[in-house]
Amino acid sequence: MANINELNINELDLTPYKNKVNDYILKKQVVMDENYTVEDVLVVGLRKLAREKIWQEKHGSTNQKAKMDALKKGIVELGGNVEDYLAKM
Repeated sequence: MANINELNINELDLTPYKNKVNDYILKKQVVMDENYTVEDVLVVGLRKLAREKIWQEKHGSTNQKAKMDALKKGIVELGGNVEDYLAKM
């Protein structure tokens, strides 16, 4: 095992932990006793990041812009005036 001082934590392979995200159960008592492991912290953190990614894809400003662009394109393809439609919104 590498010396902790020589280890770059950002280069760790998180793939095995990402695979556990969906079916991982962190027991309440482990949290209350603060008796969790590094694996617990990694998996729970990755699960939160995965939920945030899904939320951003669904509701984030970049996604909203893409939805508006697709809507405008659809209006134009149907022969409508985008400005008229947006004024009614």
